[in-house]
Amino acid sequence: AALSQMASLQVRNAATLAGNLATASPIGDAGTALLALDAAAVLTTKMGERKVPVASFYKGYRQTELCAHELITAVEVPAADAAWDFQKSAKRNAVDITAVSSGFAARVDGRKVLSARIALGGVAPTPVLARRTMELLAGKTVDAALVAQAAALAASEVEPISDVRGSREYRSALVRNHVVKHLSKLL
Repeated sequence: AALSQMASLQVRNAATLAGNLATASPIGDAGTALLALDAAAVLTTKMGERKVPVASFYKGYRQTELCAHELITAVEVPAADAAWDFQKSAKRNAVDITAVSSGFAARVDGRKVLSARIALGGVAPTPVLARRTMELLAGKTVDAALVAQAAALAASEVEPISDVRGSREYRSALVRNHVVKHLSKLL
């Protein structure tokens, strides 16, 4: 389901996951999803390979850990042992660029969150983890009050820009909405 929200149909049929990571766009959907899933990029040269977690792959706006002589030859995603969700907000459902995207992965026991990862895209120069929100959720049982608290905290962790895709306030509201959607799936 998450893949059907990423890129346009034309791009999905011609592009690669590695290419999406390498462009390092803050509004690229794959980086946000892979960051939430704690994935790693395998960077290869004729001398060998190295594995770089997506969390440290992005160095800044359109800057990555990828050296000029390296290729991304694989993306490794840990085996799923977590609840997972992806949200994307854009003006249209297809052939549009993301205003805000978010990925969510959580290990749960019933409604108790053992650990969680929330990645946000379109709200900073690179996809980012909502670290304080993740810390808030760890060890807590999901209820309506926790959902509201986590959504507000996640929105406070980022300082989105205003541009043609939406104002800063709109993007902050989208972050809150995305976190509510993610956590509501655990209720």
